[in-house]
Amino acid sequence: MLTWEQFCERQYQKKAEEIEVTIKLRENGGDRRSSDFQSNNCNTEKIERRGNDHKYLAARIARDHPDELANIGKGKKYRTVHAAAVSLGIKKDDKRYQLPTEILST
Repeated sequence: MLTWEQFCERQYQKKAEEIEVTIKLRENGGDRRSSDFQSNNCNTEKIERRGNDHKYLAARIARDHPDELANIGKGKKYRTVHAAAVSLGIKKDDKRYQLPTEILST
């Protein structure tokens, strides 16, 4: 099993501290109503990577499910970081819609 530091070196060729500063993963929830938060809001800065970006999802998996990092890759349990994130409940699966075959055949 890879450690967080090994994962960062292997995946991004950077030290873990650099990745943590770049991605800025935060704990869920928190105080958002107090006057202290409103006057000293640190969340106004732009976070470059979040949501569907594979580096952000890989960092979330490394933080929340470090034992699953070794299972991502070709020929393993999860073929992609996206597939692992969906399976682990970090990201919702994209909804794909297909027309019924009766409509397509006309």
